[in-house]
Amino acid sequence: MPALPVDEMVQDEVRISIHASRITGKVILAALKWLFNNKEKIKVHGEVGMKELHKQSDNVKFLPHELDKKEITAYAREFKKYGILFAVEKQDEGKYVLAFAGRNEESIEYAMKKILEKETAREESKFKASKQKHEDYQKNKQEQEQDKDKSKEKNSSRDERSR
Repeated sequence: MPALPVDEMVQDEVRISIHASRITGKVILAALKWLFNNKEKIKVHGEVGMKELHKQSDNVKFLPHELDKKEITAYAREFKKYGILFAVEKQDEGKYVLAFAGRNEESIEYAMKKILEKETAREESKFKASKQKHEDYQKNKQEQEQDKDKSKEKNSSRDERSR
């Protein structure tokens, strides 16, 4: 097979590129049409508004207590990780209520168990660090007192020798 001149090779490459872009455009258009026609079938996971939560699930449940911003962040992170549909509603200043789809109860229990484990581990590490600081402080204080006593003894022995 004889080699093609450079101009013909460039023209072939341009034709192939144009054809590939047309195919890609058709595939993207078909995917968008499918998404538009099937948007009700697509399940949404993660944080949504309260209205959307009620649309998605007829069995909406609330956590029995109000949470602060830090707790909401922890819950939201875990709920997203486990694909739980939930909504956050602000109540009072700095207090929030968490609602979730009732069909996710097992996932909710598991996520809450994980949150409690993390919080417990975090509190234990804070306690251990605090306890260690206190012990270090006490040890340092004792060493300082011993140093003072030694320096007093040295000073008193010098005074006796100088007399």
